Amino acid sequence: MINLLYSSNQITDEFLKAIPSLAKSHELKEIDLNFSRCHKISDQGLIYITRLIQEGPQLSKINLDFDYCPITDKGVIAFTESLKRQTSVKTLTLDLESCWKLTEISFQYINDALKELSCLEYLDLNLREAKPLSNRFFDSFQENVPNSLKTIKFNLMDCPLLDVKCFASLSGSFKKLDLLESISLKFFSWQKLTDPCLTSLSAGFQTLQNLKTLHLSFHAFSKITDKSFITLTKSLEKCTSLENIHLDFNRCQKLTDESLNSLGKCLKRLPHLNEINLNFGVCNQLSDIGLDNLSKGFERLVLLNNLSLNFEYCTQMTDVGLDNLSEGFERLPLLNVISLYFYDCLKITDSAVSSLKAAFERSPSLKIATLQMASTSKILNYN
Repeated sequence: MINLLYSSNQITDEFLKAIPSLAKSHELKEIDLNFSRCHKISDQGLIYITRLIQEGPQLSKINLDFDYCPITDKGVIAFTESLKRQTSVKTLTLDLESCWKLTEISFQYINDALKELSCLEYLDLNLREAKPLSNRFFDSFQENVPNSLKTIKFNLMDCPLLDVKCFASLSGSFKKLDLLESISLKFFSWQKLTDPCLTSLSAGFQTLQNLKTLHLSFHAFSKITDKSFITLTKSLEKCTSLENIHLDFNRCQKLTDESLNSLGKCLKRLPHLNEINLNFGVCNQLSDIGLDNLSKGFERLVLLNNLSLNFEYCTQMTDVGLDNLSEGFERLPLLNVISLYFYDCLKITDSAVSSLKAAFERSPSLKIATLQMASTSKILNYN
């Protein structure tokens, strides 16, 4: 295994010149190279690494991080051509965040390489701030995606050309992947994202019987409403193998208590959940009614181990909502860790905080509780 981590403006292409010589090692199975923000590494450095992949033995894992590096299509094309011969690779991680010199050509070559990786199980692409990335990439991905995939991770934050067609293609891809166990999708502040986008994506979850982990981040999508969020929760009800769910709808300010009510009903139908992380910060139409209905969704989750709730700046929340939330903790026999963020919820008083602490003490397995309120910010240990 080769494992190098560098983040320095002093690292240059010359440093990577010796890497191809490692291709002679028949024991080499994994490559993990992190040159994040190494601004002096260019296409030539990536080509040196490409020679190792081209001339070396069959690898099981390739992890390359070149975020903020001035590489161009030339380097990516060379990499993808060498990648095609690595037909045994199971794990591929490629971080091209803010590689500002890339064009859409690079992304098409990445797609072409993927269809050759028939053993691929884990795919992680960080394409944040890929300004030329378009719907065409996901059209091709839907056609080329290896059906062996078990994990998909995409960081698509700040990709301005993508729209509803991207979500429809992703949804179509999921429907082809019977083995899919984990999905992580990150989006941020797309002005084009409206209800049809989330609705299209949700359709792809309905057939994922093996899905165990779901991480969706729709941070600051101001046009999303209850309509599409409820569609999402109804689709997730069918993912009955889910063990870990992370939903980030921070600053989605059109969401109301109806969304939390639907989510609560959804959680009741997911008995294998052991970790829940929900972020609805700055969704200021949410109130105690929604929090109460959400809380009812936790009642049957006897395997729940870790719970994190973020309702910062949800100014309609009061002591009543927190009291209803805290009543259910002692009915969760395996709950070890809880994190509650209600910062700047000014209607929540010290009385509710005291009630929470009392509920923590009654919780049978609780070890760590993190509280962030208007009046307090504490980490409490119960060992």
